[in-house]
Amino acid sequence: MSNYISLHAKYYKSNDYKHIYEHDFRISNVTYKLQYSNYKNFNYEFEKFEDLSSQKAHILAKKNTKAQAKENTIVEFVCALSREETEKILKEKDGYEKLNNALKMTMEEISKRYGFTNIFYAFHGDEGYKNGADNIHNFHAHLCFYNFDFEKEKSVLRTLKKDDFAKFQDLAAECFKKCGLDFVRGEKKEVKGKDHLERKYYISSKKEVIKDINNYLDTSVKNVIHSSTEKGIFSNKLDTNLLKQNIKKEVLKALKFDLVPKSDKEKIKKFDEQKLQIDMLKKENLELLEIKKEAIKLLEKFENNDINEENENLKNDVKRGEAANNILRQELKIEKQENENLNKKLSEQNTIIANLNNQLQASKMSSKNKNIDR
Repeated sequence: MSNYISLHAKYYKSNDYKHIYEHDFRISNVTYKLQYSNYKNFNYEFEKFEDLSSQKAHILAKKNTKAQAKENTIVEFVCALSREETEKILKEKDGYEKLNNALKMTMEEISKRYGFTNIFYAFHGDEGYKNGADNIHNFHAHLCFYNFDFEKEKSVLRTLKKDDFAKFQDLAAECFKKCGLDFVRGEKKEVKGKDHLERKYYISSKKEVIKDINNYLDTSVKNVIHSSTEKGIFSNKLDTNLLKQNIKKEVLKALKFDLVPKSDKEKIKKFDEQKLQIDMLKKENLELLEIKKEAIKLLEKFENNDINEENENLKNDVKRGEAANNILRQELKIEKQENENLNKKLSEQNTIIANLNNQLQASKMSSKNKNIDR
């Protein structure tokens, strides 16, 4: 079908909203965007999520109750639009206006009929995948609702029936037709066995990232050795085979889902260098402790022989050794703190990636439920 429209529901907790908003409004970096696209994104915000959350909290407080921790606060429909029909519409003079009106009407009708509260919608025309030299666009919109009926003062999802999710698509098709757009509801037999396009551009971007990882691993050892030698940190004491194993281990750990923005690879490289510097400082610290022990032994020997002059010199050596040891400990502490900060940033990236993976899994589950309903 060349003019289908379909809706796929996803559910999120309140703490997921920041990531959803930044993705849909293109505030965060989206690695799987097409490098060049002739089509524009657009969006519209009905209400502020924070304002709706405050209103809900006020209502629940009057009832002497609180929101459940596991409650799905956000319902987002991914509205998939057929490529052929969307390209035809967007070439029209008023094509963007028609599409904008249709998305707005769809959200207003869904909220009116079922009780959801509108937050925003965002149309994406910059996603897809490459097929040779051609761009295969994945036209879609994110329709974001707040899962609370402020008139009835209760959540909406728990009141829905199974067939309501099929009716959402009928309603969307009706709204698009009213706005002069020739879209029809997607049918089960025509979408059966097809992956959602989000998976296609995920796989495409995944392959690119794996390629980048391999290139990075090939050059990381040379980069670290060159950098550390220039700074006089490691001299010629590096075991390059062990170094490469450590780098690969840390990179694969950071890339748990094989998807990290390119900008973070420099952070990973810095993390590798800092880890090696810390290990070397620890080794030097142990060597200084051994020197201190030997100095103490000699000092005791000279004291027994009453060699005052030599004794004083050795005491000074001990003091200098202790001072040097304290400096190294301080440097080690600083390096450790920087390492922890970097680990924290990498952990945040992993959380973002985990959310992306959860979205993909939710999309798959939603598609399976849809097929079952049908």
